[in-house]
Amino acid sequence: MKFKFTKPYTGLDIDGSSLRMVQIVREKKGWRLISRRTVQLPPETLEFSYKDENIISPRVFTRALEEALLGMSGRVDTIGLSLPIESMKIMTHKFEGLQQDAKNKIRDLIAWKEKETLPYPVDKAMISFYSFSPKTMEGKIYLAAIGYMDIIRDFELNIRQLKLDPKVIRPAVINQFNFYMNNFKATGITAFLGLFNNYFSFFVFHEDQLIFYRGKRKPASYIHFMQEIDMTIELFQGEYPGKDIERLALGRQLASSNSVDTEFESYPEMEISLIDEESIIIPDEAVAGNGREIDVSSYASAIGAAQSLTD
Repeated sequence: MKFKFTKPYTGLDIDGSSLRMVQIVREKKGWRLISRRTVQLPPETLEFSYKDENIISPRVFTRALEEALLGMSGRVDTIGLSLPIESMKIMTHKFEGLQQDAKNKIRDLIAWKEKETLPYPVDKAMISFYSFSPKTMEGKIYLAAIGYMDIIRDFELNIRQLKLDPKVIRPAVINQFNFYMNNFKATGITAFLGLFNNYFSFFVFHEDQLIFYRGKRKPASYIHFMQEIDMTIELFQGEYPGKDIERLALGRQLASSNSVDTEFESYPEMEISLIDEESIIIPDEAVAGNGREIDVSSYASAIGAAQSLTD
């Protein structure tokens, strides 16, 4: 008789006020959430910046990480890491005529285009880029993320103090997007709205090709926040005259927790697709506790980080 053990994948999401850690397992029918823990951070723990190390109180940070680990199952060695949006620069670039094996060339071109905009020497930049269409690399728009090497290494070193290996490191924007797009098929011109505590992301795809991205800080005022979304949609329409967004996708719990689940009724030309988080991952009963619904959306970036370990 053979016993088959299901390997858990662990993800960590860092934002300005908390650490969120999850463990997930992949099953035949999809993903299952088996552990989750949120640990609040004192205000002086992190201070986000593009050019200075973000961890102000390393001891407080590692103690919080130790507490998060207590909520996981078994020994954790490897994690997927979701880094805060506020410490990385994210933008799009379009390149034409590049072949499938041109990754280093693409990275060099991004560095050349962005070197004058960075608050640090370009040779200190860690650059990654993401392509959302596997068909061809010609005439394609890439989503690029640039972080200061010293900032990323500081996060790594503090995490490694607890004998953890952050094997895959991605911006929270990418991990959240990947989580929600697990079972979602973009057709026509489809937008995805990602929401964070102090930030929102806005992707637009034509079929499976990324054609537009903007990320902005969320204004404190709800009215101003909705105005920013309106202006982002207008910006897309200005860049692509004659193209209208046919469908807007966002998480059901994500929309509800940000009180925007009915707000887009003012866009009758757009179909609103609310993605049910529990159609992507099912929480264990032990994780839910007392039969209450878990706000899976608050762990979306951490789950996306864990899922990155399977890529």
